[in-house]
Amino acid sequence: MLLKQITPCGLDLCDASPNFLQSGFWARFKSAFGWRPYAFLLETDCEPPSPVLVIVRKIAFGACFAYIPWGPACRVLPPPSFLLDAISSIKKFLPKNVVFLRVDLPHAVDENLRESYAKKQFILSKAEVQPSCTVVINLEETLENILKKMKSKWRYNIRLGERKTKVTLALKNEDFNEDGGEKTKKSLEALEIFYALLKETSARDGIAVHNFEYYKTLFKIKNSASKTDCLSLNADVRLYIAYFEEKPVAAVITLFRGEEAVYLYGASSSTGRESMASYALQWRAVTDAKEFGAKRYDFFGIPPSDAPGHPMAGLYRFKTGFGGEIIRRIPSFDRPFKPLMYAAFSCAETFRKNLRDLKKSVLRRL
Repeated sequence: MLLKQITPCGLDLCDASPNFLQSGFWARFKSAFGWRPYAFLLETDCEPPSPVLVIVRKIAFGACFAYIPWGPACRVLPPPSFLLDAISSIKKFLPKNVVFLRVDLPHAVDENLRESYAKKQFILSKAEVQPSCTVVINLEETLENILKKMKSKWRYNIRLGERKTKVTLALKNEDFNEDGGEKTKKSLEALEIFYALLKETSARDGIAVHNFEYYKTLFKIKNSASKTDCLSLNADVRLYIAYFEEKPVAAVITLFRGEEAVYLYGASSSTGRESMASYALQWRAVTDAKEFGAKRYDFFGIPPSDAPGHPMAGLYRFKTGFGGEIIRRIPSFDRPFKPLMYAAFSCAETFRKNLRDLKKSVLRRL
C-alpha cells in the first residue's frame, strides 16, 4: 500500500465513515470540549479515497497533541511505512505547536503483529485512549443463536432480569429538546437519573467520569444531513434505564450507527443488584440494535484478561460472558515531533495512570 496524497476536506465527508469515532458527528461532539477537528481525504494506490479525522487538543504551556481515533479506516491494516508517510503529510496542516500525534488503529490483529508493529518507529502510549481489547456480538445471527453462545448463567440472569425489572428506552438524541417545555423536562430528568447512577458507580469502582454537560451534549449534537447518502450513518444515541421496585438501579448509553452498535457508558446502583438489571439492559440493547439493522454489537472495551490482580477483572468476566468474539487491536501508539516535551508529557501521563489504577485496586479491596 502506497500513499498517493492527503488533502484537507470538510467534516461532512467524515460522516461517510463507517466508524463513529471517525465521523463528523463525533468531531462536532468533541469540539464542544476543547478538541479542534481536522478532516483529510486519504488516497492510496489500492483503495478508494477515504476520510481521516484528526482531533487536536491543548495540553500545557501552549503546546497541544493530535489524535486519530480508529483511523485511517483502510480495509486492510496499513504497513508502518504507510502510516509514517501519512503522519508526515498530515503534520504539515496541523498547528506548529503539536508535540506528538497519537493513533488508534481500528483493525483486529494477532498478538505477534501487535508487538512487531509497535516497534516500527512508533512508541507505545503510556495510557490507552480507546481500549485495544473488546468483545463484539455478531448480530447477523439469530437471537436464538446469540443466546446459545452466552454462558448459561448469563442466559439465566437475562431471564431473571426481564422478570424483575422494567427496562425503558428513556431518551434518544433525536428526541432531545431544550425548548423549555415538557420534553425538555423529561429529557433532563432521564439524564439526571443516569448521572446519579454514574456518580455512584464512580465512587464504588474508582472510574473517572465526565461532568453532566458532557453526557448532555452527546444527546444535543445533531446529525449532519448535508450529504443525503450519509443519512443511513446518522448516529442514534440512546439511554436505557432499568427500574427495580420502581427505583432506577442501572442505565446504559448506546450508539447505533450504520452497521455498528456500541455500548458507550454504563452505570449501576449498589442496591438492587439481585435484580440482574445490567443483564436485562444489555439484552434489550442487543435486541434493539439488531432491529435497528446493525451487524455487530461492540461492548467497547475489556481488560486484556480476567487475571485476579487486575482491578477490572470483573468487567472482563461480565462482558465476555455474553458470548461475543474477543477482538484485539494494536494499542495506542505515538509519533513524537518534539522529543523533550513528549518525554515530559509521558511521565505525567504515567503518573496519572498509576494513580487511577491504585485507586481502583484500593476500592476493590474495600
